[in-house]
Amino acid sequence: MNELVHHISGHSFVATFFQQPTFCSHCRNFIWGLGKQGYQCQVCRCVVHKRCHKVVVTKCTGMKDTNNEEIGGSRFNINIPHRFKVYNYKMPTFCDHCGSMLYGCIHQGIHCEACKMNAHNRCQKNVANNCGVNPKEMAKALSALGFSADTLINKKVSLSERKRENIEEEEE
Repeated sequence: MNELVHHISGHSFVATFFQQPTFCSHCRNFIWGLGKQGYQCQVCRCVVHKRCHKVVVTKCTGMKDTNNEEIGGSRFNINIPHRFKVYNYKMPTFCDHCGSMLYGCIHQGIHCEACKMNAHNRCQKNVANNCGVNPKEMAKALSALGFSADTLINKKVSLSERKRENIEEEEE
């Protein structure tokens, strides 16, 4: 079965049908729809809306670590690990990585003490080290500067080249 794979920020997103209520790991909103409602990374199991998959800024944890992430000579890299602790939830809670519900009576999942992220124990190894970073706001800011997630993660980008492109666009 040949499925269309979207490669964004090291993720390999494939359109997926979700059998249970699911939330987007990028914008944290509920994923609605019939049929294949959103995309899921085949490597780290991250779930996003179809509208959000192109603006994902968090690097896939299954991506090979390369040091070619440069903007004007300095690396663009967020590496702030979460401070996860096993947690007992008192009300229904969803995993902020895979979007599905945390099940059980006690010790249902893990909770970051710093940024309040919730995740399954099984998802911990796949969660990006981006504690305290709001990926949706970061994507907006990068977009306003003329950068995309793929540009930052997959290619060397010279700041002077980016400025030159912006000047040329303004002259037209």
